[in-house]
Amino acid sequence: MNDQIHLNRVRDPGLSRRDLLKSSVAALVVTSLARPVSAWSNVSYVFVGGAYDTTASANGISTYTQDPITGALTFLAFTPNPNNPSFLATHRSKNVLYAADEVYPKAGTVSAYQINADGSLTLLNTVNSSNFPAPGPAYVSVHPSGKYLLAASWGGAYISAVQILSDGSLGLLTDTVLHTGNLGPNQTQAHPHMIKADPSGKFIIVQDLGQDRTYVYTLDLSTGIFRPGPVPFVAAQPGAGPRHFAFHPDGTHMYSVNEVESIINVYLWSSRNGTLRLQNTLSTLPHGYVAAHGVNTAAEIAVSNDGNFVYGSNRSFDSIVAFSTTRYGLDLRGAEPKWTWTRGETPRQFTLSPDGRFLYASNTTTNTITIFKVDTEDGDLYPTNEYVGVASPACILFR
Repeated sequence: MNDQIHLNRVRDPGLSRRDLLKSSVAALVVTSLARPVSAWSNVSYVFVGGAYDTTASANGISTYTQDPITGALTFLAFTPNPNNPSFLATHRSKNVLYAADEVYPKAGTVSAYQINADGSLTLLNTVNSSNFPAPGPAYVSVHPSGKYLLAASWGGAYISAVQILSDGSLGLLTDTVLHTGNLGPNQTQAHPHMIKADPSGKFIIVQDLGQDRTYVYTLDLSTGIFRPGPVPFVAAQPGAGPRHFAFHPDGTHMYSVNEVESIINVYLWSSRNGTLRLQNTLSTLPHGYVAAHGVNTAAEIAVSNDGNFVYGSNRSFDSIVAFSTTRYGLDLRGAEPKWTWTRGETPRQFTLSPDGRFLYASNTTTNTITIFKVDTEDGDLYPTNEYVGVASPACILFR
């Protein structure tokens, strides 16, 4: 059986503004909450995607400003999106935000929003994320060329590319690739969980949790069509469940967090050849850890801007684990981990502030974001006693 299938590569946008006219009243509320344009024209914003809440009206995108001294977030506006905006990305030059609408069981979508000067969002359009009726994506990213939005669907087993038009809205769905076959232990289908370009911009890397594979693609910028890389994939350990990845600033080391086995694989990446070579494997959990409330799953991974620390998150053992590259080298051989409790449950995602001084952990089950001060000398995390209450936070994004 083929592991990848292309499906009807070019398609017109599926949904338009009229599909969300029912949100017009909520949009008026968002406008009333926003600050005057003159007050925020030069402010950077923090966007939080809230998804999976059982009350659909609680799902949407919240906008905040950050206090650069304390790290505290101040609420500005809420943009409703009942279709589970589970991951976000921005197109900085076009001032547009994109949301992965991880809807079930109907056909999934991706949405584009204009970021207004006051931090509020205006829907540009919503289009189908695949050309068959499959659940929406769990991840989106903007290709470095700025020409395409890339999407990966955990529930739909596909990756796709969508044109980005001159105003930042979404155009044609140019390609969908369905992952099939070669399933890992206890998996019933492929689960592409992350898609993003490598630091060179030459290749597209895809984590497939269900297939225990990390795929390498190229993207034809003239057509928006995916093609397998020179070495199409690297296999993780059976049952590992590759979820997300992050690159070191040197562009040659990739850290892959594996959800099911709660391990991090360290790879050596060649942007010249498009190849990954496994260097080391580390657990995200303490030795002998026994889950009290089910099996732990690892979720997110990030590398500090200076490259000195690698962070990962654990769900069940609700914590952020930290490793030092300055002390143990980029391969983290023999690295001693440090853990910090997230002061909540199920840290699905976390993010570092652009200056690296704060870490924001989204505790999805307990509906909170915990803000930590980062000790940039040793990587330790210290709670600031600043918390944000938000329904089912799934993604935190700085712009």
